[in-house]
Amino acid sequence: ESGSMSEPAREVSAARIAVMNTLPGADVPGETPLQHLHLPAPGNDEEVALALEEVGLLGHLVLRCCLDNSAQVAAFERAVGLPLPVSPLRAASAGDRVVRWISPDEWLITTPSAQAFAIETQIHGTMPGHYSLVDVSGGFTVYRVSGPRVPELLKRCVSVDLHIAKFPVDKVVSTVFAKHQALVHRRAEDAFELVVRRSYAEYLWRWLHNVAQQVVLVANEEPSRR
Repeated sequence: ESGSMSEPAREVSAARIAVMNTLPGADVPGETPLQHLHLPAPGNDEEVALALEEVGLLGHLVLRCCLDNSAQVAAFERAVGLPLPVSPLRAASAGDRVVRWISPDEWLITTPSAQAFAIETQIHGTMPGHYSLVDVSGGFTVYRVSGPRVPELLKRCVSVDLHIAKFPVDKVVSTVFAKHQALVHRRAEDAFELVVRRSYAEYLWRWLHNVAQQVVLVANEEPSRR
């Protein structure tokens, strides 16, 4: 048939992969979704009851592959330097490099942006079989919330049970968060990271900031009540 693609050519076309380095040039400064905001972190004079921080300009890669394929799992671990979390709702991390379980065949890799292109290239160069790897760095940002009052803050945002026995360190849950959605990851007993969509980043930050001020205000009033 005129204009149709032959079978060998079709196979080559299907195997071709486009990998682009999304880092801006040296003369193009990166900007986070909150670049234009200057909101002070809430706290009190005696201790920082809550700390809010945007961990911006990270690389975000979404991987879909088959856990039953041991060669794929091994290739991933060689490329990323972390084990692929096989248990539901779990994460693996080493410093700023984190792999979070999303679904039975889907994971989110976050890493310093300068390393994202190398990791993406390494996975494409070594991963066998059928898989999907997509750079979604421009669509997300990460918030870190920490401090002794952080459970009180998050209880006003999610309906998930945050007790340490039910939500241990390195558990990760995708859930409704402040009428939107976030990926909630417990990094330590009093520290969480929230992966949020860029389009709702300012809304969720302002929500967190307002609720944090309320929590800290209550904390400051507690000694006088005693």
